[in-house]
Amino acid sequence: MLDGIGALVGIGNCMKLAYLTAEELEGITGYKTPRKQAVWLRKHGFTVFDNAKGRPIVSRSNFDLVSNGVGPLDCIISHEPDFRTLH
Repeated sequence: MLDGIGALVGIGNCMKLAYLTAEELEGITGYKTPRKQAVWLRKHGFTVFDNAKGRPIVSRSNFDLVSNGVGPLDCIISHEPDFRTLH
């Protein structure tokens, strides 16, 4: 469990935690120590928040984006038209 954080996200008939679990973070980073996990995650481009107990919190949506090669700036939506596409 996530030390009191238990937000669930419904996707179809499947319910998932909105944040990666401690077990998932250990498996991804290879580290058991929360501080080392956070360093590894930040080094690899993930957005990491530390909870009150110093444990790293990574949203599942951020993990999915970064894992698929989408950086933080790639998510910004332009409200201006792309005139380069006009001929």
